[in-house]
This record gives sequence, structure tokens and C-alpha cells, in this order.
Amino acid sequence: MASAHHLLAAAFSLCGLLFLLHVVTVNSLRCKTCYLTNEPCNSIYLRHEDCGIDALCRTILFFYRDGRKDLYRDCVRGTDWTSECREEIHSRTCYYYCDTDNCNNATYEL
Repeated sequence: MASAHHLLAAAFSLCGLLFLLHVVTVNSLRCKTCYLTNEPCNSIYLRHEDCGIDALCRTILFFYRDGRKDLYRDCVRGTDWTSECREEIHSRTCYYYCDTDNCNNATYEL
């Protein structure tokens, strides 16, 4: 007959196994980040940021009426963002969203 110690150890082991079977692995999305328009910002060798769960990678392109252009890359919380371009008072602004690691790494002609 098994001792109470062995039964208790088996019960804890079974609980631990059941817990591990129900744990969902959460991976943080990695996005390229850059906030200035310069050569490194438009490079494929940008640093990345761990954005957490429920995030998307974002690229924003600004096309100003005076001919200047700006580029920003970062991550944004939420999953219901739509890629689009908007006409604004001083610029045309395009927002691009994606959901895989470093997917906002494209180069643009600025």
C-alpha cells in the first residue's frame, strides 16, 4: 500500500502536469522602430522592439505638400487597425499595419 507521502506527491505531480497542458504560450510581436527620417530609418538594419501581445507593427509615411517626406516605424496596441492613406491639411499620410515579426521593415523611396 502506498504511503500518504507518495499519494500526495503523485497528486501534486498530476496537478502540475494538468497545469502545463493548459498553459498557452504567449509570444511577443517584434516590430522595427524608427522615429526620424534619415538613412538608418529607411534601412533594413533597424533595431526592433518587443511590442507584447495584442499589438501590430506600424509604418507611417508622411508626404508633405512642400515636398518633404517623413517615415516612422513602431508598434501599436490593438488588432483592428486598417492600412490606409488619408489626405490631411498639410500632408498625405499613409498608415500600414502588419502582424508578423519585423514585418514593417520595408524600404521606401523618400
